[in-house]
Amino acid sequence: MLKRNEALIRLPGVGRFLITDGNSILMELESDCPLNDLSPFILSIAWAALSYQRGRNLLKGALVELNKKVWLISGISPVGSSTFALALQKYLGSTVISDEFCSYYHTEEGIMVDPGIPALKLWQNSLEYFDIDCENLCRIRAQLNKFWLSLPTNNFSLNSVINRSLKLAGIISLQEWRSDEVAPQGIQQIKGFKALKKTFYHGFHRVYLNGQDNEQQKFEEGLQLAQHCKLATFTFKRGMNSLRENCQHLQEQLIK
Repeated sequence: MLKRNEALIRLPGVGRFLITDGNSILMELESDCPLNDLSPFILSIAWAALSYQRGRNLLKGALVELNKKVWLISGISPVGSSTFALALQKYLGSTVISDEFCSYYHTEEGIMVDPGIPALKLWQNSLEYFDIDCENLCRIRAQLNKFWLSLPTNNFSLNSVINRSLKLAGIISLQEWRSDEVAPQGIQQIKGFKALKKTFYHGFHRVYLNGQDNEQQKFEEGLQLAQHCKLATFTFKRGMNSLRENCQHLQEQLIK
């Protein structure tokens, strides 16, 4: 039985990770797992567990700067937040601050997030759509056509904020628009109980670290998020050919 300060994460095709006390990762690898395949999991899921055990709250999604504000873009597979974040960078000149997860805390000013590594994990088809050559990129796993992509910081200097936190303007949850749905395309702000319910999904440990905390703690963290930052859904037409239009639509609605 796991203790409160332990997290056991099983990854098919890779192995098992036991993270303890915020300072130890014990790995049991499957026999056919290449050592190079470990990096993505250590730098994402395992690192998130370490951070959480060290007392850092976590959010799941891509952190981007847009319109001089910081937003968390979160999607549910296969609506990829990483691909959308790349599109925002390409079409609108936004800056990717971090991908997959970020840590945050509460202050009187609001929700503050910590800058991360400006890099994305992307499938080959997404990279090819943006005319990015995969040949010199680091592959995420030997058997997957998914790669690390480092990004420039554009006009938003991460060097100037690397030692301080950034105020989170809000969380934008991506969802695919379907012709049979009543919900219109565009941004819809979420308030009240729906906002609180949404925060349970966006917390990184809701996915990987359940059992590490109690329901009261989850409720209090979610309530803080719902009270102090904007939560909204962005319903859009899925498809690479619609990305530019979707990005422009999002930017226009955020300015309002």
